[in-house]
Amino acid sequence: MSVVSKTFLSSRYSHVGVVVRLAEEFGNRPLLFEATIESAVADVEDNYIKYGTQLVDLRARIDSYYGAAVWRPLVKYQWTEERRRTLREFIRSSRNKPYETSKFELVKAFFGTNTKADTNSYFCSELVAQTYIQLGILAASTPSDDYLPAFFSHELDRHLPLIGGASLDAEVVIHPWDIHLSLRDHYILSGCTPSPKALQETTEVMEVRLESGEDLTHRIHFFNLEKMEREGHLYCEVYLGLPPAQGARVCTATRKSFNPEWNEVLQVPYVRVGCKVKVEVREKRFLLDDPTIGYAVLDLGDLAPQEERRVKIRLQHGYVHAVFSRKLKSGGGK
Repeated sequence: MSVVSKTFLSSRYSHVGVVVRLAEEFGNRPLLFEATIESAVADVEDNYIKYGTQLVDLRARIDSYYGAAVWRPLVKYQWTEERRRTLREFIRSSRNKPYETSKFELVKAFFGTNTKADTNSYFCSELVAQTYIQLGILAASTPSDDYLPAFFSHELDRHLPLIGGASLDAEVVIHPWDIHLSLRDHYILSGCTPSPKALQETTEVMEVRLESGEDLTHRIHFFNLEKMEREGHLYCEVYLGLPPAQGARVCTATRKSFNPEWNEVLQVPYVRVGCKVKVEVREKRFLLDDPTIGYAVLDLGDLAPQEERRVKIRLQHGYVHAVFSRKLKSGGGK
């Protein structure tokens, strides 16, 4: 197994993750182990975009990031089989953990006053620091949730007391941020959203048969899950492409239940490039904004013609059952 560990910084100091190579499972391509709520790239193992920790293709993550990206190689660190096993085990045990949303813990991290690491959830730099602690690169005496993203920049190396002779090399810019690139064009260029031309020229549709929801008992409230006291009027929206530049959007009627039966067929244009599909369940509120129950993003660019793909879509809590198929438009020709 070949393992390379580096530190990845996006928009200079706003987001960090750990780059690894896991040759046996993923073809030796570089992957990014990160904790985030803003990724447009799906986890390499189950093809879901996570609301927390995930392992994603590094190239795809950089290409879809709206900002600058730099990396710092980890040097003077001797990899052994035991350390490689430790890294693998930590990634396995930490995958799919939620993003840290406790404002109190984040404020304490800013002031460096956390006294004990909470590994039930992670924010980005906390995950990197905990990875380094597990590998013996950082001392466990400082909790991982006292490390901020900026600590991994070269300007603040004094706040990153690496041990065992290990150090982070100079920063190398790998993805400059074009400040004049509009957000919509960014989403199109990064393959997250189809272009208007592709939508106009496509002769195919993606048919979405939304069957039902399961165990939709919580809503997202200020990035936390909040248990609903009573059944709500739930509906499901399907976006082609990611907001704010999605190419199409359709939604079901509402059903009052924690386990709604929709049994509705919806259609959006199908394009191979930019075919990221966001499925979002919301609760209908009269005179108020509709809160989000949960969401997931799927990449259906590999859907074959005439294929029917049944998917149990995992949300932050609960599931949506749906069948996706790719068909010609009525009178659309080849």
